[in-house]
Parts: sequence; C-alpha cells; structure tokens
Amino acid sequence: MAKPKFIISTTGTSIGTNVRKNIFGQCFREGTTDRISSEIKKSLEGKDIDSISAETKSLHKIGIDSSTKIAFIHTDTEDGKLCAEILRDWCKEQWGCSVYIYGVKGLQIKDAGLFAREGLKNYLRLCIDLIEKYSLNHEVILNPTGGFKGIVPYTTLIGMLFSKSIYYIFERSDALIKLPAIPINYDEEILDRCAEKLKRIDNETAITYDEFWRGIDYYEKERFMPLIEEEGKAVSLSPIGILLWERYKKDFPPYLHRSEKRPEDKRIILRDDHGKDILMHWARRLINIPYIEEVVNSLPFNPAATKPIKRITEDGLIELVLTKTDAGYGMVVKTTGRDEKETHEIANILIARYAL
Repeated sequence: MAKPKFIISTTGTSIGTNVRKNIFGQCFREGTTDRISSEIKKSLEGKDIDSISAETKSLHKIGIDSSTKIAFIHTDTEDGKLCAEILRDWCKEQWGCSVYIYGVKGLQIKDAGLFAREGLKNYLRLCIDLIEKYSLNHEVILNPTGGFKGIVPYTTLIGMLFSKSIYYIFERSDALIKLPAIPINYDEEILDRCAEKLKRIDNETAITYDEFWRGIDYYEKERFMPLIEEEGKAVSLSPIGILLWERYKKDFPPYLHRSEKRPEDKRIILRDDHGKDILMHWARRLINIPYIEEVVNSLPFNPAATKPIKRITEDGLIELVLTKTDAGYGMVVKTTGRDEKETHEIANILIARYAL
C-alpha cells in the first residue's frame, strides 16, 4: 500500500498578486490585513485551480487527496504569512487535506546579509527536521515552485542528499518537472576528518578560527572551505555545510564512539586461506568506517549463511559473512561499540552502507 504524501511546499505571494499587482502596496495597518484577505478569497470563488497561484497549480498536478499532508513554508514577511494562511484555508476546503504553515526567520529578499546569515540556514534546518519527522510513514515530496527562487538550488540539494523527489512547475507552463529521488555522493573522508569539530559547531553554533583549522594542512584548506563560514575569529557552518553534516549524521550518528585511528593505521589480520583476496578487498573498505577499530581474523566458511551478521558480542565484535560469495567468506571486525546495543547499530550501518 502506497504511503500518503507529505509535501513540503514553499510559498510566495502570487495568490494575491494574481488578483491585483499592487494588492500588498498598502501598509499592513490594523484591519487592512482582513480586507486584503477577504478580497483575495472572494476572487478565488469559481476560479480554475491552475490559475489561482503557482502553489495550487503545482499541487494539483502532483495529486492531492484527503490523506495528504502539506507544509507551507513562507517568508519572514507579513504578506508571505497572509498568503500562506489563505493557501492553507483554500487547500483544506478544496481537498480536505491537512495543512501546516511555517514561517522562517530571516527568509526575505530585502536584506541579503540576513538571508545568508539566518534565513537560508533556518530554511534548510526546517526542511531537514520535517523530512526526519515524516519520512517513516509518508512519501516526502519537495515542491519549491512558489516563493523566493533563490532557495530552489538548495531545495534541490536537499532532495538529492536525502533521496526525496522534487517537483517543480513554471507558473506559465503546464509541464510538471519531476526530479526523482536520486541520491548523490559526498566526500565522507573530509567530513570524517573534521567530524568532531562540526559536531561542536552544531552544538555551540560556532568555534574559533584556530580551533577549526588546527591539524588541517594549509594546502588542504580549499577542500574544507565549502563546509564553513568565517566571521572574524569565529567559524560556523555554511548552508552547504549544514546539508552535508545533516546527511553525514544520518550515515554516521555522532553519538556513537569513533575510532581514534586513521584507516591506514588500522590492522587487518586474515588467515592465509582460499578467498583471502576477496576478504582483503572488503576489509580495506570496512576500515574506512569510523566505528571500525580493526579486522581481527577470518571466519570459517559459511556457504549456507543467508544473513550477513553471524554474531555480535558485548565487547564490540561483529562476525560478518559475505553472503553473496558462494563459499560464505567471513571475518571478525572489532568495533567501537561499548555495548551490544551500540554494536548492533554499527552492524546495521555496515549492512546499509555496503549492501552486505
């Protein structure tokens, strides 16, 4: 059975400006908001869905029913909030679906510095939070058709990094463009090397310039620069850094203890048996996982094994079987798991990461 849709949709003001170009030109004095709202709502009566606004047109083509949930994200402006509220009321009445509205502090177009410093980052974190909250039981769809076009590239990156479909429609076009949930790779090694620093920035908002760059060679700085923003002597996460760090946390939860060894310093001990070359190939891949301390030994062949995890111990050992090999080659890896629960979680990461 298909999951119900949860659509994250940015909103603009076209539902108002389609009625009258200067409808928001007057000040939002007491009572003015109600008058504008009434004028817009009255104009919607009997109007074709596709001509109401960019948002309704795209949602109609995506397909909405009573099981759908919609999150309208609006700018940090009075006209943006008003239009989101009108859209919410219209969609609930038209489709009987659930609709929520979210304002984003700093998301506006008049102050570029405020947008970059707060608005964009707050928008990205809100989208990621909504994805995390609803992904388990819903098909999450990103719809950046309405609103400020400056966030469209970042919304596209969210979809690619978190494997969510993106729908987009040009207001003057009838074609709905769909970007399927195609995941993109990122440089794990770079994030591995500064994960503890990024974790601190995530918790504390910023760390000092010297703290971040300590231990990073001058000639490698260019590889780390996209992750951060420097302001005076402080370093914080850039918008791209936020996205990559949140994606990285899904793959490698920061609450799990990490090995202090570099991959090249981790031991690989395998018996000189048939299939050692295959095991060595996999062992060299596994030691790149930050929760692996070393490869302890080979396992006896397990040709009948159907599950990749043969056994997990309380002291962090995992017995892995390569079930896709006819002989069932296997190895024992020492992890950073401090108890059986943590070791199970690390085992699940290995299975998901390498499709064991």
